[in-house]
Amino acid sequence: MGKSLNNTHMVAIQPTTGAATSEEFEIRASGSMQNPVNYSVISSPLGTDEEVAVEIWNEADQAFQPFNREGSAVKLTENNEWLPLDSLSLRVRFVKTVTVLPVGVALVSPRAVI
Repeated sequence: MGKSLNNTHMVAIQPTTGAATSEEFEIRASGSMQNPVNYSVISSPLGTDEEVAVEIWNEADQAFQPFNREGSAVKLTENNEWLPLDSLSLRVRFVKTVTVLPVGVALVSPRAVI
């Protein structure tokens, strides 16, 4: 299997059938004004009613809360196993439901943020 020279691939959740919550990850919008930073969240294929929710840290409440975009919770679902997070600065974690087959989640980020 090839290794990307431009990106860093971090395993957020090891493949499992059980429910799982990842550690926290800090993502940064940019290394400079001219260089927006784009991240990707990728999961193994998910089945019907299986999902990986994205939660964000709310500093005011000192707690994680669902990440909502345009009025809907952001999550990976069946046939939507890739999520781009473009030009955002957040502390995120991923919450996976019980799955029939083992599902893992990876966070892909640029190798170097300048």
